[in-house]
Amino acid sequence: MLQRQCNYSAFNGYTRTPSDYSLVVCTAPGCSTAWRTKAAYVQNLPDAHR
Repeated sequence: MLQRQCNYSAFNGYTRTPSDYSLVVCTAPGCSTAWRTKAAYVQNLPDAHR
């Protein structure tokens, strides 16, 4: 997880803005898929460390 219920956008100067959506990143080997969602399961995901 890189962005939990927030957004960083050029439109707001890359500052943290609260959002209903979170950015989820697949951590399976060889997978680099990322998506934004407001699904409840996001609260159960661990934070990603890059």
